[in-house]
Amino acid sequence: MKKASYQIGKFIAVFLGLLLYTFFFIQHDYPLFRLVTGTAMIILSSYLIIRLLYHYFIWYTSFMFNERVVGFDKKVERPRIYLYSVFFPVMVAMVFVFLGQNNFGEVFSTMFFSTLWIGLFFVSYLIINLAWDDSFSDRFIPNVTRMIASRNTGFKTSFTPEQLAIIFDNLVEYEFLEFIDEDLRMEKRQRFVEIFKRGRPPLTPEFKLLMNNPQTHYLHQKIEKQSKDFSLEKFLRIFSNNNESATSKSVLSSASKAKRITQGPKRQKDIDAVFHFKG
Repeated sequence: MKKASYQIGKFIAVFLGLLLYTFFFIQHDYPLFRLVTGTAMIILSSYLIIRLLYHYFIWYTSFMFNERVVGFDKKVERPRIYLYSVFFPVMVAMVFVFLGQNNFGEVFSTMFFSTLWIGLFFVSYLIINLAWDDSFSDRFIPNVTRMIASRNTGFKTSFTPEQLAIIFDNLVEYEFLEFIDEDLRMEKRQRFVEIFKRGRPPLTPEFKLLMNNPQTHYLHQKIEKQSKDFSLEKFLRIFSNNNESATSKSVLSSASKAKRITQGPKRQKDIDAVFHFKG
């Protein structure tokens, strides 16, 4: 909360400073104001693009000369490039608009539009500059990821909370889930019901299935029949399996091969029994 208040206060202070700078400079000498401010905008834009090019030069050279690219983390670099691709064109556009703007004659109109162009430029600059901050990978990316996930990963299931609890218990009984500690088992049982009741998969899997890929695919199909918008990708956000690097592609591929060779996954009847509800 204090961090957010500090950032808001900082933004307001900068905005007020920008207003005062524009107001007094325009009244004094508009051509000089446009020259100085335009030059500063060009320098800041050049700094950001040069920093990006310098950052990627070694990786680009290594890639083009068929050498191994060391240190490239796509989970960080893709969001960084995204910020540049969205906000750097805004900065460039504001430079051209500002430098092409003439004095409107009235101080208020000139100040309003000048502050608008400079403000859009400065906000875009600050956002791109976040890509080079130490908090970019630790806080910014996870926060944006959570926001996207909360909007795009919902699903609905027709299972009741009681049925979900039974499914969990049966997975444990048939040794598809394993918990040594009873308190942990009860905690995970509650979490299992909560995830499917809310229809929001976690960012990382919370349950380790003692299954191979074909069995995992079959379990997903069983749940999917009683659900809406429950894709395999969402399923793998809830469960991992014996294949630690399982992806939807690898699971589908393994399931397809298993179906051709053995007509289905191992212990298929046990997986069916997981969904038997008494009464």
